[in-house]
Amino acid sequence: MTRTLAVLCALTMGLVLTSPAGAQSTDHSATYYLPGCRDFANGKSGDNLFLQGECVGVLEGLLATASLLDPKFVVSRSCMPDGATVAQIVTVVVRWFDQHPERWLEDFRASALLALHDAWPCPTGN
Repeated sequence: MTRTLAVLCALTMGLVLTSPAGAQSTDHSATYYLPGCRDFANGKSGDNLFLQGECVGVLEGLLATASLLDPKFVVSRSCMPDGATVAQIVTVVVRWFDQHPERWLEDFRASALLALHDAWPCPTGN
């Protein structure tokens, strides 16, 4: 029950933080999110703070639910290793997009799920 509550809280926070009322854009493409993700991964604390927060919030929300997806969605499921930091998560996603520039115009959230799965697939049977 507490895990379900935590997931719901994470999703709610993700929606609040990325809502149009607080956002500068409603663009959900990687081209919108990547500058903030890159700055966060590179430790640029003074640049694009809002976009950095959006990037981190979206990725943490995705990871909070990615392991709970139905196993038939194996390409979208990921299981982050214990001890992985937010910086590592963001770096994994940025590197994946660097290797797949053809995905930059697609929905960042859907493609980020693929990136997380490629880095941390769930063990078979989980």
